[in-house]
Amino acid sequence: MAADHILLADTVSSPIFTGVEVQYKIDDNINTVDGDVCLCTVPLGVLKRAVSECSDAPKFEPPLPEATVNAIHEMGFGNFNKVVLIFSRPFWDVTQNYFGHLNHSRASRGEMFMFTALSKAPVLIAMMAGEAANLEAPNEVIVRKAMNVLANIFGSACPKGPVEAVITRWHKDPFACGAYAYIPCGSEGDLSDVLAEPVRAQMDDGSYSGEERVFFAGEHTSGRYPASVQQVLKCIVSPFLNQTLPNRWSTVLVKRIETTSQLSLTSRQNTLFRKKKRVLLPIFWPTL
Repeated sequence: MAADHILLADTVSSPIFTGVEVQYKIDDNINTVDGDVCLCTVPLGVLKRAVSECSDAPKFEPPLPEATVNAIHEMGFGNFNKVVLIFSRPFWDVTQNYFGHLNHSRASRGEMFMFTALSKAPVLIAMMAGEAANLEAPNEVIVRKAMNVLANIFGSACPKGPVEAVITRWHKDPFACGAYAYIPCGSEGDLSDVLAEPVRAQMDDGSYSGEERVFFAGEHTSGRYPASVQQVLKCIVSPFLNQTLPNRWSTVLVKRIETTSQLSLTSRQNTLFRKKKRVLLPIFWPTL
């Protein structure tokens, strides 16, 4: 497989990291690619299902070390959804990026408690947190609730409905299983550090003392920037900071990340990735 070859829309079924080898399915046919290391960007919600040995989640062979499994179990992973409302024109104050809404009961306090506005398009995004994020109602019911909230705020200036609406349901997405990692109450605070540690190959005596084979990346691997796109970008881009990138956007992105001087991968890990010729990225699922 060429170094710049990326497989899209394929489901990874089994990362085998003694080698390293990653198996994936296309139309129920199992295919295999191999490499030197595996950079695993699977969301924490899917990792939780994987270490619980759910049949619809990737299976690590051999099993991940106990410390890694415990950290995956203990790390918090929540649910947060958004209602994206697209209008023909803005009817809100376009000089404001967001505005809030207070609900009348504790049960509904996370329902559309804040709206953010896009700066260059007539789009409002309503936030759904807590119990309200467990969206079970049909789209039209949710959109109607959102429009009622907006009508109470803006009165006659508010239209009857949006031109189009998009509603996320990350808790029901099998490639996400939720949204946003967090450090749970009572934790020592080092769970993300454990998840950021590379996993070594398992030896014949059962110890994980071989070469570093699996690296985890994502918003769940940082206690400083959890639940953020910033953390995901840092984890994925930082191994390649010293490489020439193919387009201006990537170069600007890397320069902006480089200026923070707070990268998730250590210098030793960066050096390792640059030396390796075959880095496998089994799954990368972007979220809204």
